[in-house]
Amino acid sequence: MTRSLVVAVLVLGLCPIARADNREEAGKEFTAGLAADEAKDYKNALEHYRRANELIEHYSTMFNIAVDLEKLGQLREAADWYRTYRDNLPASKAKEAAWADQHVVQLQLAPSRLTVQTSPAGARVLIDSKPVGVGPITRAVVGGDHRARAEMSGKSVELQVSLEFGEPKTIRLELPLSNDGPPMSSNDPYAQQPLQPTDPSTQRTAPVQMYPSGTASPTAGVLEVNGFPYQALVVVDEQVVGRVPGRFYVAAGPHTLRVSSMGYEPAQAQIQVRTRETTSFQAKLKPGDSSADPSVQGSGTSPQGAVGIGYMFGGSVGAEVKGAGFTGLFEFGIHGGRFDLATRLGKMGEYLIVDALVRFAVVPSRFTPVFMAGYSYTSHTVTDMTGLETSESGRGGVFGAGLRLDLTPKSSTAVFVTAGPELRTYSIGDSVFIPLMASLELTYGKSQ
Repeated sequence: MTRSLVVAVLVLGLCPIARADNREEAGKEFTAGLAADEAKDYKNALEHYRRANELIEHYSTMFNIAVDLEKLGQLREAADWYRTYRDNLPASKAKEAAWADQHVVQLQLAPSRLTVQTSPAGARVLIDSKPVGVGPITRAVVGGDHRARAEMSGKSVELQVSLEFGEPKTIRLELPLSNDGPPMSSNDPYAQQPLQPTDPSTQRTAPVQMYPSGTASPTAGVLEVNGFPYQALVVVDEQVVGRVPGRFYVAAGPHTLRVSSMGYEPAQAQIQVRTRETTSFQAKLKPGDSSADPSVQGSGTSPQGAVGIGYMFGGSVGAEVKGAGFTGLFEFGIHGGRFDLATRLGKMGEYLIVDALVRFAVVPSRFTPVFMAGYSYTSHTVTDMTGLETSESGRGGVFGAGLRLDLTPKSSTAVFVTAGPELRTYSIGDSVFIPLMASLELTYGKSQ
């Protein structure tokens, strides 16, 4: 994930009361950090930024420390520095503070490598009720709470696993294959007695009560959240617990549940969870403004709250329905939010085509209608009755509508597939063309 570093060298104004030599030394370290970042030497850059911050603390340096830790894959420590950056921001930078909170949530839910070992080996493994193979097996799983289950010979065992900050985790599922007792079924998540926690960090007060073994507290209940949109964020009592759809072990009692997603109005409800019972909630978010909800995951915006810009290139192919022939276009441009600004070059039959267009996605979701409009230039060769060839050119407009599918909704590198008709009008020859087009676009650093 690409993040823009703060590149202004804040030397003179870092700390008015600091000694001049500290300011000068901090400035040198900051500049050296920028140079190391340009060379993609993030480890060395991080050391320079740390020394600069030790000399004179400033939120810009803290932000760069967080960015480089993220690039080095140290997401938990990066999240700590993003929080420190947020805490040191002046009151006038509320948007930057909200972005930092959102990005910490994004880091917390980064995919982790989950290794499931089974005893005996070869047991069928399911994650969130979906078969993934046989144990031992390793899979990349998005952060949050998940259910890992092993099945063999008519018996099964299940554990709840909590993943965060992209950190790998290994669990072991042991199936009771003897005839000494009944099978341990996933239908009863409380069939196992949990181990007593030995890690002090598990003693925290939290709505989701988990033990080191991955089992639920015997006094907990199950919260099941389904609905729309897919992968919306689920927060219980201000604690991120996972995404839609999902099942989560939650302490018995009253709780505040919030479900949110970028581009939708958040849904909030008061729920009552009962011991050893399942409480269900159906989320149906409406399209709207989510900027006021700090739990919504960021999608590539800058720390200043601006819309992230991605570079885009791709191609389109199709056929013109009136017989002009095969159409093939190469496309490049920029993508930001729900808008594309693109230039397309190619041919439609014997016509050379150059387009400059704007494309708009109707809703900020994985599958959405899109509309486009723009300027188009064309030229082609005309042969008269004497055999003389001349070049004829014209200008006009291009308009289109279609459906777009984002094949990689969780990645900063997006792959879009779009299909639909276009209308082309020109000032020469047969002035109206209607090609049916399908396109594939690759975007770096997408923002939805």
